[in-house]
Amino acid sequence: MMHHARTRAHSGRTGEPSLTLPPSHPGALEELAERVSRLSPDRRDPERFHLEKSELAHALRRLARAWRQA
Repeated sequence: MMHHARTRAHSGRTGEPSLTLPPSHPGALEELAERVSRLSPDRRDPERFHLEKSELAHALRRLARAWRQA
């Protein structure tokens, strides 16, 4: 089930890409922080919250990997 949710989260269903800035860009972390601050449940589409949360977690992991490799 979790794999399915991740696949759908990265298909663009939430309307926002994983990260609009490259992970090496200093503003990437700020962009993710802004998206986390806007994250809230949607009564009309409860699954959207979980999809966006999964997408944000994926973007943060990518960012951490990029920083470790730098």
